[in-house]
Amino acid sequence: MRIGTNALLGLMGLCCLSFTLGCRDDRGGPALVPGVGGAFTGTGGVGGFGSGGSFGTGGLSFGTGSSTGSSPCAPADLSVSDLRSHYIDSWHPLHTTFYAWISEEDEAALRSGAPLFPTAPAEEPDPAEEPASEPTEEEPASEDPTEEEPASEDSTEEEPTEPSAEQPAPEPAPRPHGLQQLWAWSVGHPDGLEAAIMPHFESARVSWPHPWPIKFDIDGVLAEPKLLRIDLKADAWIARVAEHGEVWDVYDAYGNTIPLDVASQEPDRIAGIYFLHLGADANAACGTPDRVVTGPGYRHFYVGNAAMIASYEVGTEAIQTELGQNITALSQYMELTRPCPTLVFQPSDANVICFWGYNLDPFLDALSSAGPRYEPTAAALADLIEALEDSLFTPDPYIGVGGSAP
Repeated sequence: MRIGTNALLGLMGLCCLSFTLGCRDDRGGPALVPGVGGAFTGTGGVGGFGSGGSFGTGGLSFGTGSSTGSSPCAPADLSVSDLRSHYIDSWHPLHTTFYAWISEEDEAALRSGAPLFPTAPAEEPDPAEEPASEPTEEEPASEDPTEEEPASEDSTEEEPTEPSAEQPAPEPAPRPHGLQQLWAWSVGHPDGLEAAIMPHFESARVSWPHPWPIKFDIDGVLAEPKLLRIDLKADAWIARVAEHGEVWDVYDAYGNTIPLDVASQEPDRIAGIYFLHLGADANAACGTPDRVVTGPGYRHFYVGNAAMIASYEVGTEAIQTELGQNITALSQYMELTRPCPTLVFQPSDANVICFWGYNLDPFLDALSSAGPRYEPTAAALADLIEALEDSLFTPDPYIGVGGSAP
């Protein structure tokens, strides 16, 4: 049975209305997944449209037919897509390998022994505020400030200094929004788990389990050119943090949920934070309209806590292989969908975010942000593939053990 445009829009409005009024989880946050307090609890998407335009299971990404409505094209068989292994479950984000795009200066600092998670340097005293030293009888002040002291007999011409074994890393950037929310909650709850883990994430790195979803940032700006890989220890934990900054869940590397009271006894095991920000459009579509939410939507992993890092590396064959596999998987997806591109409702970013993990499209369900740079069109995919190809390199491996400077 085919459903007309008005029926589709009506059904979509009903779904969104049900989301807005009824879909909240047991802690008051938006529930974007079936079975977690949502009004629609079937398998697949949350009150979405399946492939071919049929209503029922599936995500909001409905059908892969022609936008003209004259002669629908055949939906792509995305079950064969290599991107299926890149799927990120927003409600159970379990990963132990992460990638971050970094600058050439950051890579050079890491190679010279700088810490993986740089800390802000101590404030230097302002020379203008220091009292001037008074001359003493032993060392009278020179009457002529331009007079030069004679060179000592063994003085030599200044030699260029060798680079030190440990070069200072670039100063940490201001806290990203997710960590700012965590910090704000920790200030109001100084005895909570959030306050215990916050010191480990003051200079955490924005990361993702694969490089391609963060090659462009949430504003569509091309990321830094170098790629860093970070591997967590096997006993590390991941915390899922709510938009208001509270830790909601903690998981181990095997998918087991760690009770929050247990996690509070061992906060130092938390090495990663998962944070999802709905953004203004998605919050209006499927969130809680009584809240003020601004900016674009995204989801991030923040990797910190040097004590729980097994290793990190730059310039390795493993990173080059990962880039190559990303390029191959995206190229395959582009060829699969080129005859019949995946369609999403507008605004596309909001609707993709509302159903992250339940769009029935492996590209959409692997994204970190859903702006125009990541729309599932051949042009956007070609730009992304080209950007990744430009990041390929001749291997020059550096591997650090642990997350602290040697």
